[in-house]
Amino acid sequence: MVRCKDYSVTQVRIDMHRVGIVGLADALEAAAESGLEERSAIEDLLLDTVAARNYVPADHVAAYRRALWREFERHRGRDISPYFDDVHVTVRGPAGESRDRFVTLLAAVLAEFELRPLVHFEGQTTGDSALQLDLAGDTILRGMPTRRTLRSAIYQSFSDW
Repeated sequence: MVRCKDYSVTQVRIDMHRVGIVGLADALEAAAESGLEERSAIEDLLLDTVAARNYVPADHVAAYRRALWREFERHRGRDISPYFDDVHVTVRGPAGESRDRFVTLLAAVLAEFELRPLVHFEGQTTGDSALQLDLAGDTILRGMPTRRTLRSAIYQSFSDW
């Protein structure tokens, strides 16, 4: 059987950006069929295969390697949660049950984006007691959100998502 090359574009999160990769399915299949077992060798093969048809900036190679490994583990049907990337977030507001529920919700929603929050707590900077979420240096949310509202706020905070 003759296989055609896959020219479809698959979006993958590389650091905090969505990047389109041409031929990722072929690269993952080649890695799976390679017989390689060592992670660094598999990452090398994936990166070489992807770089043949996609631009990989030299200063982003490490991020591509992490993302390609995560995609390879997904391809093999394995749990990818150990490969989520950390993201720094600041939560402002009074300590208590509401803030704790908010942080639990935040972790669940960020997991949908394959991110793990590193939460920094601060007291309020204004006179109100509303919770506030800062992501990437910007305040993206104020008050206790629903899951849908929080997901939308996070999604919108990444201009290319």
